[in-house]
Amino acid sequence: CTDRAELPIVDPVTVEPAPGATLVNTLPPVGDSLAYGVTVGQALLYDPRVRRAFDEATVAAGNDPLRVRFHVHPDAAALYRVAWEAARDEPHPGEDPPLLFAGERRIFSRYNTSSDARPLYRRRPGDDLRVLMAVANPSNIGKYNVGGIQLPPIDEHLETDRLTQALGGHAISKVLQSSKEAVTLDVLIEHLAEDYDVLVLVCHGALQPSGPVLYLQAGDGSAEGTEGEEFVRRVAELRTRPRLVFLASCQSAGTAADQAAPLYGAGGALAPLGPRLADAGIPAVIAMQGNVAIDTINDFMPVFFRFLAQDGCVDRAVSLARSQLREKHRDWWVPSLIMRLRTGELFRRTGFEGGQTDFQYWNELTAAIANRKCTPILGPALLEQHVGSRRELASRLARAYKMPAPRAERDVLALVAQQLAAMRGVDGVRRELLLVLMDMVRDRYRGLLTAELETVLPKNVAPDVLLTRMRDMLAFASERQGRLEAHAILARLPFSLYLSANPDGLMERALERERPGTAPVSEILRWHPEQDAIPSVYAAEARYTSSLERPLVYHFFGSATHQESIVVSQDHFLDALIAASRKDAVPAEVRSALSSRTLLFLGFQPDDWSFRALFRFILKQEGAGLLRTKVHFAVQIDPEENEFDEPEVARRYLAQYLRSEQISIYWGSAGDFLAELEQQYGPATGGR
Repeated sequence: CTDRAELPIVDPVTVEPAPGATLVNTLPPVGDSLAYGVTVGQALLYDPRVRRAFDEATVAAGNDPLRVRFHVHPDAAALYRVAWEAARDEPHPGEDPPLLFAGERRIFSRYNTSSDARPLYRRRPGDDLRVLMAVANPSNIGKYNVGGIQLPPIDEHLETDRLTQALGGHAISKVLQSSKEAVTLDVLIEHLAEDYDVLVLVCHGALQPSGPVLYLQAGDGSAEGTEGEEFVRRVAELRTRPRLVFLASCQSAGTAADQAAPLYGAGGALAPLGPRLADAGIPAVIAMQGNVAIDTINDFMPVFFRFLAQDGCVDRAVSLARSQLREKHRDWWVPSLIMRLRTGELFRRTGFEGGQTDFQYWNELTAAIANRKCTPILGPALLEQHVGSRRELASRLARAYKMPAPRAERDVLALVAQQLAAMRGVDGVRRELLLVLMDMVRDRYRGLLTAELETVLPKNVAPDVLLTRMRDMLAFASERQGRLEAHAILARLPFSLYLSANPDGLMERALERERPGTAPVSEILRWHPEQDAIPSVYAAEARYTSSLERPLVYHFFGSATHQESIVVSQDHFLDALIAASRKDAVPAEVRSALSSRTLLFLGFQPDDWSFRALFRFILKQEGAGLLRTKVHFAVQIDPEENEFDEPEVARRYLAQYLRSEQISIYWGSAGDFLAELEQQYGPATGGR
């Protein structure tokens, strides 16, 4: 799943949909699995170019799994109903036609595009997968009839016992069930906001002319039909969304004695929710594309969760679970996976690069902090945890200006700002950037903010009012995380100098809150002549040196306090790098802190212009040779799924590159790392 360095990328192949146009009307019954599978396989590989590319990719994969991601264009929505998972190849004489997608040889998933720009994955410690199961069993469900079938009550104990057994200690789970609390949409969303990786939803469903409907509950426990679009919208609005949604809708067949037990899938009624959830930004969705027997689900779930817990690869887990069902169950193909992840990874394991024991790393780092010989360097992810990703910010900024940019470029904030600055002027872009940041906070915490913070400021608001409002909104967002917020933890550790690549004042605010009586000092790199008039502590106090009582927060790329100092475009980053290279542009104690101390990079991505420019400056400054005498640390410097064709290859390259500079990588979020660091360091001392 994660070892794909040698696997080349095969260019997509586009063909005319001649056979596909009539495929739905000519398919044999799905119960005739061999004939059905051969027909689907022939339609899939009818074009010689597709067959050639398919065979070449299989050979190129060698012993590695070949991931096949199948995308159906919205104009051919009828093809969603085809069970592509059951496709078979042309048989050899005397043999049954083999499956095209089986086990780990070829891993199949359906692919759906999305306009959501947020990162697709997160890191979890290996055994901390969090699963929320919701079983909605309305008190009056028997009054509802779907497709001539009266909907029966759902056996809550059967469902919860199945999930508990399926997880088998592989995850931390919580169950919502109607016998204890009405499973309303509001209750479901409220619990999902607690940051779950997987949602398993068991409920009745139906396909109405307006689209799929979920039979959740009203406050009194009765059935309440929830439009699929409303369910998708509410899930998409969550700040932290589930990584996987497992839709286990069910209905009773009621047609024969041997089919009296519930069947899952509700006739495929909720299958259309899969693409909609994927479009809304959910990385992976498992939905039933038809009815499936209870015994099939009983066998599918434990195998699926066992493999998922091994490496977090959802497509591999689904494929292996299907393989184990084939010999025993005729409906093995019903669970359908829609996935946006390139490598299939729902989560990645937290820890230091190489999986080595962490004692030597923690000991070296905590010793450097205790000896006041460590410099924390704050990256964009520390701000993103409160407002959203820089890609989402770039996308919103482009939309605000109705900027006609290709999507691949619109996700890069520095590039978007570069183009907008050329079109509209840099001052306007800086102001719009702050307004969009506040909009993102408002969207994330809507309903929780005060009436004042909920109010949208006019475009021409005075600069001081704009700055005050932004500070208050960011303070609200950060303080909701309490003592585990990254800046708060950093403030409690005995650092006297912080270097920030961000324009916010969250570090200064955290220092004031966590170290009572502390007077933090803010300073910026003056990378343009118009910033020369901005007051400097070094000009006002010739003998100022950072201390625990008066710590320094040095904003390398500008501060929102002085909007004209904020670095936003690609040209700005180059200008800042050139300015920093001039003698005395960067204070001597900051240079010393970047050349003679252990460096702790927190929350960067390898394609961040802030990381590239800052890292280049550090390596090229005078005295940088001393850096190789120490071990340094980088946290959350990680290629993202939606940025790189081969993120695993990019991770390996990055690890080798940073290792050559004596930098050890911790794969995990800055918040998780800092919480562990504080525990390793010892009781909080307020930095004294």
